[in-house]
Amino acid sequence: DGFIAWFVGIPLSVYVLDMTYVWFYMTERVSTSKFTVLPKGMQMTMQVSDKFSRTTENGGFAYVCLPWVSKYQWHAFSLYEDVNDKNVRHVFMQKVGDWTSDVHKELQR
Repeated sequence: DGFIAWFVGIPLSVYVLDMTYVWFYMTERVSTSKFTVLPKGMQMTMQVSDKFSRTTENGGFAYVCLPWVSKYQWHAFSLYEDVNDKNVRHVFMQKVGDWTSDVHKELQR
């Protein structure tokens, strides 16, 4: 009994602490995005804060949720910094799965 509690409790505690840190210090909500439909996918362009651009200088990744496609699905994508503006990031999504195909279809409306 004691071994199982330590075996599960310590990793669970580390996970909760990590998620709490990410939620409060590394999360930024982007309310306005520009979408460009490409033949094999789409590009999402967004403005980010100075704080965000300082902490993620050379790219990074973002979890994207588009409620007009699915309210509960989050997908990870690489972020690319705009060469002309350090406060602009781009996400390129290739149309390969169900979710990205649905995003592409919704954007073509």
